Amino acid sequence: MMTEMIFGSLTSDRLTMTAWGGFCVLSCLLFVYRGNWVKAVVPVIAVTIVTGLSCMIMLLLHMKYTPLSVTLGSLTIGIGIDFSILHMERYYEEKARGLPPARAMEVATARVGNAIFASASTVIAGFGALAMSSFPILSNFGVVTIIDFLLALMSAFVIMPPLLVALDTWQSGRKAKSEVSA
Repeated sequence: MMTEMIFGSLTSDRLTMTAWGGFCVLSCLLFVYRGNWVKAVVPVIAVTIVTGLSCMIMLLLHMKYTPLSVTLGSLTIGIGIDFSILHMERYYEEKARGLPPARAMEVATARVGNAIFASASTVIAGFGALAMSSFPILSNFGVVTIIDFLLALMSAFVIMPPLLVALDTWQSGRKAKSEVSA
């Protein structure tokens, strides 16, 4: 009965826990980036998309939520944010060197991409071993972790770059216009 109560509580509150996690990360990023909403929002948007895709994939694969897989919402947020911030910070370093936004993103991806990919690959391989477990809850956890890390990689290299370049270019254009009018 206790197990059922804990399991029911975890699975029914998973969306609330994930939303609170995203809100806390957004709040921290707004503080760290001193109110620069583009730097704070872009990683959160990318991770929100990944979290939603993870849920859809689990539905399509008819995977059930377990106490372990429910906690992956937080793990997905943490890892996805980490990958996105590393990539984003490298973009701003390249842009500070005078590169235009699109070129800065190309260089940033070339320079940080291997490190992010290697990090994710080792985790995917490690959890791949867990996915081979004969214990269904552990196997499910391994599979969901692999899916989430693949989605986090996709987010860092497919979703976040064009979103960041577009919003950063828009924000820079607005700043330039307001400086000209001042």
